Amino acid sequence: MSWIKMRTNLRTDGRVRRIARSCDITKAECIGHLFVFWSLADEHSTDGVLKNWDKESVDDETCPGFFNALAEVEWADATPGGEVVVPRFEDHNGRSAKKRAQGASRAASYRARAQEVQDAAAPQAAPEPQEEATGGKIEWYSRLDAMGLDKMQSIQLVKRVFDEHGQAGEEWLTRVVETCNTKRSPIAYLRKIIKNQYGL
Repeated sequence: MSWIKMRTNLRTDGRVRRIARSCDITKAECIGHLFVFWSLADEHSTDGVLKNWDKESVDDETCPGFFNALAEVEWADATPGGEVVVPRFEDHNGRSAKKRAQGASRAASYRARAQEVQDAAAPQAAPEPQEEATGGKIEWYSRLDAMGLDKMQSIQLVKRVFDEHGQAGEEWLTRVVETCNTKRSPIAYLRKIIKNQYGL
């Protein structure tokens, strides 16, 4: 059974008030519609893009104008083809079994892509220490991806940490991940550290 995250203070969020006013509904109704919207995202997406769902479909499941009201507060967007997108998808969609199962597949794909990049960028006679460092980076891309961190953010973070600390960067990342895993929301805590430390 999948589950989604909803904050207990959602009713006091100004964006809920704005959506409720825009749609002429109560805040309680708005929160109910948000539950429906985020549940749809969990059922029909693994990356935040709801395939074959457009804004009219969202309105059909909630209330007229709900998608546009979500877009106004940046809780929804659409692809150029009109498919619904949920920004910061992982903020509301928990680690369901479906998502965990896909983590292994994404990690393998990451390793393969990172290896291709390494092969293309490697000098003709790459020294062994460089290979070890790159291998460490590839492993960290996979670990951070499995935690639910955005791919681009993973790559930027690992590059910055290894550039700044060299091989000691691996120890730093290990300590950070261990600390995050003691928190109620490891991925949220990790994002906070990344933003504060590196502005990513």
